Amino acid sequence: MARFRLRYQSTDLEMPVGEFVIGRSSSCALALDDVLVSRRHAILRVDEQGVMLEDLGSLNGVSLNGSRVEGSRQLEHMDRLRIGSQELVFLSGEEPEGQRPTSEMLRCDVCYAVNEPTATHCSQCSSPLQFSRKRASATLEMKALPHADPEEDTTKAAGFQLIASIAEKALVMKRFEEAERILARPLEALLKAPGEPVSSRRAELVAEGTQFALRLVEGLNSARWIDWIFRANEMTGALLDATTIDTLYRLVRSAKHTDAKSLRSYLEKVRKSRVTFSASDRFLLKRLEGLERIITA
Repeated sequence: MARFRLRYQSTDLEMPVGEFVIGRSSSCALALDDVLVSRRHAILRVDEQGVMLEDLGSLNGVSLNGSRVEGSRQLEHMDRLRIGSQELVFLSGEEPEGQRPTSEMLRCDVCYAVNEPTATHCSQCSSPLQFSRKRASATLEMKALPHADPEEDTTKAAGFQLIASIAEKALVMKRFEEAERILARPLEALLKAPGEPVSSRRAELVAEGTQFALRLVEGLNSARWIDWIFRANEMTGALLDATTIDTLYRLVRSAKHTDAKSLRSYLEKVRKSRVTFSASDRFLLKRLEGLERIITA
């Protein structure tokens, strides 16, 4: 465990030495989807001696233990930061004496409630715990922003992976609107302008984002994320797999998706590669073309 951590929505974010910007922009080390948060709201400067918090001239300011931060402030264990409507807790070193470490507790896979280490069933939802030996708090490492372009793929990847674990919790609990609020900005940030090269890392994130988008469509009956799937995969040129296509056949009907513009554009991109397609790839392409007919029917 890193010496310094920042707890946000039941997730512990490790902070190695470096500078970490918090704000609404997807290029931040921690991106908060909150209208009260500025694009670059605050910065945490971490060295071996401690962590300094500084407001970056945000409109709504930063609150530390109920008081507005002026200039820079040294953080101490269990300090509470409020940025917009989001609360974060700073953790330093070991857990205080007398307080049970979260690593000794069990977290339910279904509702994420924290349970005693001897429990066999969740105290909140009664789900079995014997096959779930997860820690009560997930631990991720915050990535310091590189000095290069903040829109680089490496920064976006860190931001997307950071928020994905939080969104997964909301999806498991069927809080689809909350999951959409968390995922909307990171998913849109994965899109590049037409014609720009796409890195292999960006393509991997689009594939992961496609699965999140499918779950949002299913939970919200929102055609918005069907369009995102076609736009994002047009960008990478990837041929959707059979399972995804089967799911889309069902979702375009339930979400009453009737605009085939993004699908047509995606198909145009995919067809350029069909000379290299295997027989199974050509079958998937035919399935996608059939999907277009369903949308426009």
